[in-house]
Amino acid sequence: MKPLIIALDLDGTVSPNRRFISKKLIHFLSSLKSDNLHLFFLTGRSVSSAYHLLQPFQVPYFLAPSNGTSIVEMPSRRVVFKKHFEREEILKLLQASFEGPFKTGPLLCGSIEMGEKIFYCPSFFHESKHPLLKKRFDVFKEDVESFDSMHQLPQGSFSCLHFMEEEERAFGLADFFLRNFPYRVEVMKDCIFPRSYIVQVQPEGTSKGGALKYFKEQFCPDGYVVACGDDRNDISMLEIADHPMCIEGAPTELSSVAKQVVAKGQLLQSLKEALLPLVSAEKN
Repeated sequence: MKPLIIALDLDGTVSPNRRFISKKLIHFLSSLKSDNLHLFFLTGRSVSSAYHLLQPFQVPYFLAPSNGTSIVEMPSRRVVFKKHFEREEILKLLQASFEGPFKTGPLLCGSIEMGEKIFYCPSFFHESKHPLLKKRFDVFKEDVESFDSMHQLPQGSFSCLHFMEEEERAFGLADFFLRNFPYRVEVMKDCIFPRSYIVQVQPEGTSKGGALKYFKEQFCPDGYVVACGDDRNDISMLEIADHPMCIEGAPTELSSVAKQVVAKGQLLQSLKEALLPLVSAEKN
């Protein structure tokens, strides 16, 4: 049979509660050992936050953090693909976010070379958001570094900007960036605060689908792709997959692409049904 790529979103898919992955799912995915099988996790998280969640996996895998702005081989953390913002681009985006109609500030995701830190300026955020930020940092186990002004932003490259907004402002902010900059903008439900949305601005040409396509072309050109996600940032990934799946309750834009809708809490069973015939055929 053809080589196999298992491409999975993390929060809301592999980890419904965003805090851990079930031991049964870890055991099943870890048991699918084969030279022709590639385990690939694609997430909006940073490398360090994703690695914390994926620590129980004792088998090699690939990781695409920040919605596909890089691909990292784990556990070696060897970067096999990266497309990030340079500091000058970040400063322009920060200025636009403050001077534009929404007058808001983001979290900045630093590269692996910068220690995979989340950078933020407390003064960018209204006081009411500070407790929410603290909870977010705690849940995602982020390594956070603050700075006092735009000009104190460290040198280096950054994978993306994250804005936390309520639904109407989130989609308005996304439209603002799309109209004024040649970058990709993802809008996702906040997996911690139900009333909030995350607007992620990332380099042009990057996405989960772009990362999956690059990975397939470079490492597994004949690979059969089984993929599963739960939010809008997973659409491009599912469009690449041969067997696209989504979690029940996903946005219509996602479910319309999926060939299979997975009932909540049934990802393990659905993966067994999709993968075991393929793995059995390979062994035979």
